[in-house]
Amino acid sequence: MSVVQKQSMFCSLKSVVLLSLAFAGVGYGQTNWESATPSLNTVTYGNNHFVAVGSGGVIMSSSDGKVWTKQNSGTMTTLKSVIYGNNQFTTVGDSGRILTSTDGVTWTKRTSGISNTLNSVAWGYSLFVAVGDSGKIVTSADGVLWTKRSSGTTNPINSVTYGNSKFVAVARFLSGAMYSQLLSSANGTTWSNTSSGTTITFNSVTYGKGLFVAAGQNGAIFSSPDYSTWTQQSSGTTNILNSVTYADNRFVAVGLGGTIITSLNGTLWTKETSVATNSLTSVVYADSMLVAVGDVGTILIYSDSTWAKVNGGATNKGLDFITNGNHQLVAVGESGTIISSVDGTTWELKNSGSTENLFSVAYGNGLFIASVNGSTGSSPFCLESSDGTSWTSKRISNTERISFIVFANNRFVATGGAGAWTSPDGETWTKTSSTYPGGTSLAYGAGLYASAGSQIATSPDCSTWTKRSLGVQSLLWAVTYADSQFVAVGDTGAIVTSTDGITWTKRTSGTLNTLWFVGYGGHLFVAGGVSGTILTSPDGSTWTKRYSGTTSDLFSMVFDNNQFCAVGANGMILTSPVDIPVEIFHHNHANSSSNFNIKTTSGRITAIMPDANSHTKLKVRLLNVAGKQIRSVIVKANNGILNIPVDGISTGVYLLEITDEKNIKISSNISLTR
Repeated sequence: MSVVQKQSMFCSLKSVVLLSLAFAGVGYGQTNWESATPSLNTVTYGNNHFVAVGSGGVIMSSSDGKVWTKQNSGTMTTLKSVIYGNNQFTTVGDSGRILTSTDGVTWTKRTSGISNTLNSVAWGYSLFVAVGDSGKIVTSADGVLWTKRSSGTTNPINSVTYGNSKFVAVARFLSGAMYSQLLSSANGTTWSNTSSGTTITFNSVTYGKGLFVAAGQNGAIFSSPDYSTWTQQSSGTTNILNSVTYADNRFVAVGLGGTIITSLNGTLWTKETSVATNSLTSVVYADSMLVAVGDVGTILIYSDSTWAKVNGGATNKGLDFITNGNHQLVAVGESGTIISSVDGTTWELKNSGSTENLFSVAYGNGLFIASVNGSTGSSPFCLESSDGTSWTSKRISNTERISFIVFANNRFVATGGAGAWTSPDGETWTKTSSTYPGGTSLAYGAGLYASAGSQIATSPDCSTWTKRSLGVQSLLWAVTYADSQFVAVGDTGAIVTSTDGITWTKRTSGTLNTLWFVGYGGHLFVAGGVSGTILTSPDGSTWTKRYSGTTSDLFSMVFDNNQFCAVGANGMILTSPVDIPVEIFHHNHANSSSNFNIKTTSGRITAIMPDANSHTKLKVRLLNVAGKQIRSVIVKANNGILNIPVDGISTGVYLLEITDEKNIKISSNISLTR
């Protein structure tokens, strides 16, 4: 089959952003999400390095416990535990994931043979032992080849340790059982289990000073010299204890709310002064210091009799809304929380001067304005700042509550249950409506303001509002306008779109989870919500589920500096960078042969484009004379040469379209002949 070029190229600025039908997984706007403040589940020490693992496959390492570097784990699967033994690090996690590394930097995936979550791993008796859900136990002498073992229980096993010439594991208490279970093995191969004598779930077990010590719910501490007889000790706390270890000639247990307790003998416990409020999950001793890790990236070190925070999220409070302006990101949330960042990764906590929940924040005309949710009486109704750091209270109304603020159509718009207000500068406000239909989000486009709530209502001026028919019964939580259309999302995965704000079309989201936000950037709509749900769409119509790496609720998102940044419950912050589009088809040279040249090649179309490189993704479509799409692929040029297979396509005249990453399209009529 030969290819002969028949007509010259032409250029169109019409956006064509479609995913590949032929090669799944390659396309414009696909996103990988990672937490800016990943929860860390376990920390260990070996080969002169601390290594911590956690949610979304995060692995961090440090030579001194103070400066930490994120490593490439090669997985987005949450990692639950890590140990150093046999001259290597071994980490285990969800879906039976196991990784090994000799240096804590380069990691290799291993096959565990199971799909259950592995919660803990220990080294002893020249053997790695990993335990997990449904009573699963796997062992390995080298961390590479793993063998399943019978535990004698189907209860989830939370933790395993090695001491006094035996492995000891603790299993979760399940409803209907009389007591939680304990397991032991002399060789890691043959296991026996016994009752703990308590209904308390143990989260962790360790060995030191001739004692096994287990820690768990409600601040429970139990100790045993022989594994057979266990005695409950007074811990001095009722907070959940997530981990206990023996380090620096003492036992150390950490848990909820930054709890740290220590004991020299496993019997008498002392509560330490902690500098963390986030949950702590693990602690290790090495290099003359204790290192503790926990939620939202928290890392503490204990040196010279003092605990200090060296890493972690700016807050563990829920973050309800995020915006960008003045070369920074600003997020607001529970209890007057305000944090800011210039890159989406490093965040600083600001003093808002308020303890009330902040529901939304907007930026315009050099000013940030945050709404104070639930304000009544003499309380301020909003906070304002010119720099995102210093905040002062500001009244929009003397008597009425403001729930949402947005900057749209070159002015601020504030809404509440009693009306709508507008301001060109954030200082002088005018009440434009006393009959605002209510809503939790507002967007402007196509000459209309659209409010999302129990319904969609639109207004040309924020004064007179008209209710619109949607075809869905779900409560809508967010609306945006981008790419010449409105997109609104809400309960039970509801998504509706409209090009004019008047006629709305129901879309299929593929989820029943509540969607709290929707936004646009990088030629992509992104919606998200309950349990870390993330959906993306190139056109607002077709939506694809994405892996977020978290189960935390996500409440708001913004696109800034070529990356998405989403915020949510417990201080969760996720980022997802996008490729910067490459323009290879220049507007003013669209018909130039330097942009595009077709050559005849047997069995394929070869397009030569000198400006394209191996990183340039190109959307290619082949259409027949009736305009029907025959083939659609997204490929990368190789040294400026794009090869498009045409095997299986009949002879005839076709239109070849190639679109670059700036959505600039060139086309050519071609004739396929034998």
